[in-house]
Amino acid sequence: MASTRLAAAVGYPGSSVAFAQLLSGMERSGVIKREVRGKRTYRITLGDVEGFGPAPPPAAGETRAVPPELDYDELARRLLVQVVRALAAAPSTDRLAEENLRLREQLRSAQQSIALAREHVRRLPVTADLDDSEVGVLQRLLSPSSD
Repeated sequence: MASTRLAAAVGYPGSSVAFAQLLSGMERSGVIKREVRGKRTYRITLGDVEGFGPAPPPAAGETRAVPPELDYDELARRLLVQVVRALAAAPSTDRLAEENLRLREQLRSAQQSIALAREHVRRLPVTADLDDSEVGVLQRLLSPSSD
C-alpha cells in the first residue's frame, strides 16, 4: 500500500485512481521505480533519471548546480495570455446579440408573409368546381397546424 501512504504523505487531493495514473506516468518517464505485485505497490524509489534520482555525494571541493526554481509568475503570465487569446477568439456577445436580432426579424417577416398569404387565399372566391367537403379540406390545409 505504498501508493496510499505516499498520497497521504504528500497530501494528494485527487482520487486514488488519479494518483495511480500519476505514478504510472512517473514510472514510464523514469522519475520513479515501483515494486508492484498484482495490484499492490510495495515500494516506490527514485529513478535513475539525471536530476531526479539519488545523487552520489559530491567529490571534495566539488559544488553542485542547484536546479532552477519554477517561476510561478512567468507560469501565471503565460496561462493568462492563453486565456485572453481564447476569449478573444470566441464570438463576442455583441455579435451573438446582433445575429439573434437579425434572425428574429427574419422570423417576424416570414410570419407576416404567411399571414398575408393565408388571408389572400381565404378571400379567393370559391367556384362551383369545389363542393363543401373539398372547400373544408382546402381550408384545413391552409390553416395553421394545431400540432
